[in-house]
Amino acid sequence: MCPKDNVIVCLCSLHHKIPEAAKSLFTNAFKVHQLATFGNRKKASWIFPKTRVQPNGNDCGYYVMKNMIDIVSASITKNWMEVFNDPTALTEEVLYDLRDR
Repeated sequence: MCPKDNVIVCLCSLHHKIPEAAKSLFTNAFKVHQLATFGNRKKASWIFPKTRVQPNGNDCGYYVMKNMIDIVSASITKNWMEVFNDPTALTEEVLYDLRDR
């Protein structure tokens, strides 16, 4: 969530659609924060970048770590689609490197 930019970014390595209940939860939390901080209720924009797709149900933690490393390394604040634009699975070499880290 980036309240300053009115943006909520959803990264899903399984490429699932976010459940409506979760979307509502984040949207309402965003509205409350905007009201408390800025005195208004700006509507958040949702961004769904293309993250690497996870081919199984076992490696989600590694995909989360890879996304975090990419965000921090690229100092992402606005250019989400430039960094996350590869929907392929991580290679075994990249997974091994993540496990080692």
